[in-house]
Parts: sequence; C-alpha cells; structure tokens
Amino acid sequence: DEVKNHPGWTILDRRGLGRLLGDLPLHLRRSVLDDTWGPVTRRQLLETPGEDSFIGVHTVQDRRLDGGALLNDLGATAGRVEESTAIDLALDRATDWPLVVLVSGRGGVGKTRLLVERLTRFQEENLGIPVLWLSPGRLIDADALRELPHTPAVIVVDDAHRLTDHLRALLEYAKHQPGTQIVLGSRGPGISTIRAQLVEADVRGHQVQSVSLNE
Repeated sequence: DEVKNHPGWTILDRRGLGRLLGDLPLHLRRSVLDDTWGPVTRRQLLETPGEDSFIGVHTVQDRRLDGGALLNDLGATAGRVEESTAIDLALDRATDWPLVVLVSGRGGVGKTRLLVERLTRFQEENLGIPVLWLSPGRLIDADALRELPHTPAVIVVDDAHRLTDHLRALLEYAKHQPGTQIVLGSRGPGISTIRAQLVEADVRGHQVQSVSLNE
C-alpha cells in the first residue's frame, strides 16, 4: 500500500535485485556493492572481486577534479574547440564511426583532460554504451580482457605509448566484438609505434581517426 503512494516505486526481491546487478558492467557492479555494503561484502558476492583494471569515465573525472591530487583539472581552459569537435565526431554513433581514435600530442598539452571531458559528454548522452578507462598502472592482460563486456563499449587507454606491446590483444577483442571502439591517447613520439601495431593487427586506415593536439 505504501509503494502505491510513490509514483515509479516498485518492490524487488533478492532475485530481482540480483538480476539488475548482473545486467551492469563489472566495474559498475563493484561500485554499487562498495557504495552500498563496502569492499568486504563485495568480495563475498562477486566471482571476480578484485580491483578494476577498467574503471568508468565518471570515476576518472572525479579523480581529476580532486583538489588534493597533484594532477587535476580544476584550472581554467581555453581553446581546443577544433580538437573537441573532431573527437565528438569520431565518437558519434550516428555516423560511420572509426574503430580506433588516436589522440596525440606532447606531454602537458591537455590530452587527458580533453579525453575526460569529451568521453564524459559521450557517456552522458549514451548511457547504454559504457566508457571503460584502463586504470593507471594496469596492463592489458588476460584478467583485464575478462572484465570487458560482450556488448558495445568505448575502451580508453591513456598513455598508450607505454603499452604498445599489449595493444594487439585489445585490438583483436575490438575487431571481434561488434560495437566496440578503442580510444588511445599517446605522446607524439609514441604514435608511430602505435600505428605499427595497428598495421600488424590489420586495422585499416579508414578505421582510424587521428586527432593531434598542437601547442
């Protein structure tokens, strides 16, 4: 009777809650359980209880907006309109979007901040397509690949020039999982090595969109 007094409310039993939780990507399942009951219960409930190799873009954004962090995005920005538009177009699923988006530039020009801003916007406009960001310090190994969904997703690897030997497995995953898009951030000198990896993985030129950040 009480539920009837609240539009949109419903009653879910344990099975119903389990189904809702099971429909979420692994990184969101961990987040929901941590926020609700804490890490100890999360480890008891999940078959894969450990730390995420991939995290959601909103988690990345929250970290970048932390004033206590050495690298944060709290300062003012100017420009980058052309580059922002190019990234938005490359992510636009209403068009013939590329399999791989390469965003390159020297260290300190704002690659990560720009990626966070544009991919957060994409996530808010495409709630059914998770944006998964490789956690700093993580490798693209078998455990990480097992975290990836078998549904359309955008996978982000920042500083990809440090992981060129590990990109092949991720590219193969993307080629065989419909709806998957890979976004790679790289410092300028590393882009040639990444391009070589793309060639070896038989990723054609028309499947790659490059966005360069100049001074």
